[in-house]
Amino acid sequence: MGNFAGHKRQFQKHLKKLKVSAYWVNFVPDLFYLAGYASEGCWGVIGPDYAYMLVPGLALDQATSIAKGFKVHSLKKASDAYARVVDLALKHRATTIGYDPYRTPEALIDGLRKQSRQMSGEARRGAAAGRRLKWVPIASATAPLRIKKDAEEVKALRKAGSLAARGFDHIRRIARPGMRECDLAAEFESHIRKHGATKTSFDSIVAGGENAAYPHYITGNRILRKNDIVLCDIGALADGYCSDLTRTFFLGKISSLGRRIYDTVARAQQLAIRAVKPGVKTAQIDRIARDEIERAGYGRRFIHGTGHGVGVEIHEAPWVSPTSRDVLEPGMVVTVEPGIYLEGWGGVRIEDTLLVTKTGYEILTQ
Repeated sequence: MGNFAGHKRQFQKHLKKLKVSAYWVNFVPDLFYLAGYASEGCWGVIGPDYAYMLVPGLALDQATSIAKGFKVHSLKKASDAYARVVDLALKHRATTIGYDPYRTPEALIDGLRKQSRQMSGEARRGAAAGRRLKWVPIASATAPLRIKKDAEEVKALRKAGSLAARGFDHIRRIARPGMRECDLAAEFESHIRKHGATKTSFDSIVAGGENAAYPHYITGNRILRKNDIVLCDIGALADGYCSDLTRTFFLGKISSLGRRIYDTVARAQQLAIRAVKPGVKTAQIDRIARDEIERAGYGRRFIHGTGHGVGVEIHEAPWVSPTSRDVLEPGMVVTVEPGIYLEGWGGVRIEDTLLVTKTGYEILTQ
């Protein structure tokens, strides 16, 4: 399941462009993308013709059974990790090893550099005389590969999108005044798990009434009331891949203001979605949605970008924002999620996850 061996081979070829002998992977989504297995405490060391995974002893059997193409080594204690990484790199005559500076605590890289100096000094007294290991910061090394999805990834993303959409249908049917926000969130999570999801792809947002004015609201115990606006930002994780879906509905009558806001956001989303196709700049997608909301007089209340990529992370490249330089290509997956937020009243956001096809788009969250 999944083309993880293909991802690993592509990354091994990509090392030449990165201008390093090897790469140290400590970010869970990156390691999963390359191996099909990852958890906290697992590290990867990847060179042009080798790949190792270092795991805690409790993860050894599962990692060995899943991470094909990787030689899996067990770490008896965390302090062994530094020496094992450096030893493997030197064993394969690496001189430069890349790492992601934005995903690596300073203490970790300091420990690895210290270990490198120590072991390189010992090596100079032996057969590997003169070899030093240099650590090279390279941010988002996997991003150029992850930005376009292959057939197996699209299959997983379709599954995740469908699970999220069916999960929303379920909580919309059962939503009633008197329920708490957290009750609906729990119902969503239970439903998607029962139907094949690993878990939610992020902490579910269910925002009732005035709480819908906060785009990244933390779901709480507020009781939903008659005629409340309810904003649900939800997603499912399936086979390691995420989905992202936002729907807004009313528990009863819709006020004239509510109708005006909702219709404006719905128009903005539909106009932006229709523009999705290969060759279109993502900044243009953002501009289309933003122009519609500005025409309605709510431009200052659209306070975030129009979307983002989705894959093994819920937020990844490409970015759909005013400053983005990304251009859509077949295989990219993006969200389109305009919104309007009014402090003290609430807010409306409508979001779908889309696959860019050869001629246009496919909505995955339906």
